[in-house]
Amino acid sequence: MKIVVAITAASGGIYARLTLERLLRSSEVSQIALVCSACAREVLAHEDVVLPEDGRIRLFGNDDLFAPPASGSSRRSFPAWLWTVTLLTGQNWQSSGRKPTLW
Repeated sequence: MKIVVAITAASGGIYARLTLERLLRSSEVSQIALVCSACAREVLAHEDVVLPEDGRIRLFGNDDLFAPPASGSSRRSFPAWLWTVTLLTGQNWQSSGRKPTLW
């Protein structure tokens, strides 16, 4: 499964790191497109948060209009915020038999 993770400048880099670590532990995740704004990189540095490095992670700037995640035809499984919700709530949508709802 291919996932897009986007990090904004909001303070919370630790959640981005934990989300990436959790995604990387899953054998189902084949690729992570990581979109990180310039301000987010500044906040991560200020908070001393180091993101994991893995061959499955491809980093894109949020101003890269030619990045695969920027295309409407890009095939991604679903937004990573669903994984974050799973992490924070402890609910597992996969075991419930329901498909994740985007809205």
